[in-house]
Amino acid sequence: MLVGLLTHELGHSFLYHHWDWTRTRQFRRAFGEVDKAYRGMDNTWVYFQRRRIAIAPTNFVSAYAAKHPQEDFAETFRFYVTRRGRLRDLFGEFGRKRKGVILYEKFLVLHDFVRALRGWRSSSA
Repeated sequence: MLVGLLTHELGHSFLYHHWDWTRTRQFRRAFGEVDKAYRGMDNTWVYFQRRRIAIAPTNFVSAYAAKHPQEDFAETFRFYVTRRGRLRDLFGEFGRKRKGVILYEKFLVLHDFVRALRGWRSSSA
């Protein structure tokens, strides 16, 4: 649980460090506008408390991710990092949970960005 929390917060730091990326078409198409909250997800926590189960909409990795684009990114980052960027494992896991195509696109956008950073760092070293 602590690893998940720390990785989530690291996701926020990663996003703030690469803030220009949030203005790209790819990022906005996957996660939305980081300056605007999602609409219609306010009751998620209430339902979670009542039923004691996570109610995550199909296009989000968790119910908390549905709160705001920045939380969506941080939660997606958490799952990506804790699964070591293995898309096959991620897609299998979320396929069993019947998640939507948009969620897969989020992982692909993040994966492509991380791979581009790796290429940039290795070519500049």
